[in-house]
Amino acid sequence: MAFYTAKLIKYRARYPLIMSKPSPLTRNDVKTLALASLGAMLEIYDFVIFIFLLNELGQLFFPSDLPNWIVRLQSIGIFAAGFLVRPISGIIISHFSDKQGRKKMFIFTILLMALPTLGISLLPTYQAIGIAAPLLLLTMRIMQGIAIGGEIPSSWVFVAEHSAKQRHGLSLGLLTCGISGGSLLGALVLLCLKSSLDQQQILAYGWRIPFMIGGCLGLITFYLRQHLAETPVFQEILAKRQLAKEWPLKTVLKKHLPATALCGVMTWSTASVVIIIILLLPAQLQQLNLSSTLIFKANALATLMMVFGNISFGCLNDRLNLRSTYLFSWGGVIVAGYYFFSQLSPAISNTQLIINYMFIGYFAGVTVTMPILGIKLFPSAIRVSGISFAYNLTFAITSLITPVIITLWDHYNNMASAYYLIIASVASIATGLIAYRVKGSALYE
Repeated sequence: MAFYTAKLIKYRARYPLIMSKPSPLTRNDVKTLALASLGAMLEIYDFVIFIFLLNELGQLFFPSDLPNWIVRLQSIGIFAAGFLVRPISGIIISHFSDKQGRKKMFIFTILLMALPTLGISLLPTYQAIGIAAPLLLLTMRIMQGIAIGGEIPSSWVFVAEHSAKQRHGLSLGLLTCGISGGSLLGALVLLCLKSSLDQQQILAYGWRIPFMIGGCLGLITFYLRQHLAETPVFQEILAKRQLAKEWPLKTVLKKHLPATALCGVMTWSTASVVIIIILLLPAQLQQLNLSSTLIFKANALATLMMVFGNISFGCLNDRLNLRSTYLFSWGGVIVAGYYFFSQLSPAISNTQLIINYMFIGYFAGVTVTMPILGIKLFPSAIRVSGISFAYNLTFAITSLITPVIITLWDHYNNMASAYYLIIASVASIATGLIAYRVKGSALYE
């Protein structure tokens, strides 16, 4: 009898959520989630508006006598500069987050993101100040990249350490919804802009409006975040004097390389899903001569379904466990990805395209599985540094190479995107299973 009692206690300790109902989110949990989500929303919002206004920015910030392809290449270079600084800035900001506190960096990153976004809306153009205009735009973009390098990992840790362990999945799912919300907000703002103003008015002043909205949203978030409390986990670290005695990143590389590698694989997988399904797919659909209105509508509905996917997969993790969540969610990506691209053709009906896009969009909600795993892989004293290093480095590489790989592969095989998603899904499922063998993690068996 004592043997079975011990087994039951051990089982409840390992899978407590199967044995009991998770507690509801408190009022403070909701406030923390809302303010963290605003930062995540601002990141993707800035991404969307910069990409969609790339042609206008090129015309305004570079000489008019340059060939169009050179102007576009230079504009993309300025945009990419923000990604290139993310790994370095993430290392520095996460270091101070692990050493000085989550709250201080949580407030600092949103301010550093808001000011350059607002600054872009106030920049003079090339016609006014010449070569200084693109240099100032590059400076603003680099500042945004520095901020984003610390914002997302800090948000994940801040939210997770403020919520009960039984609600990590839901909390991180709701936070990840902010990223999807930023994409929707950016698309809606630009839709209103282009439907209200003609091209001449957009070039004259309209292009400044989306950046001004983003900057003001960031400043409001900066003010509200100052009223948040430090996470209970970091307060406990301070009370027990358990701060890392050396650079947290040094500890990560010396003692937690398996966890870092797994976190990197998950970043590649989740980033690939978003890049292929949400960002690259609209351009691929345009090649089938489908209407822009239909593509925009289908993409918006798919992004909305991604929000539901984030929440449902987070709740599934809370109810069951990480292993089951990975098998179901990433298995769904395999099925939905293959079905969507196998059915894709110029003859597809509008209704069928929207339904299929919503279906695959729901499984794009697997993005929540990366922070769920990251929180469990690293101990609290080096958690931000571990997640930030793996996430920012891998995300920067993935953002640069995935579009190139898909574009070249798709030239030879129109199922390239589906196969890429299948490879990413298999790698993610394997990662979810291997994670239980990583010593020092909360999952170790």
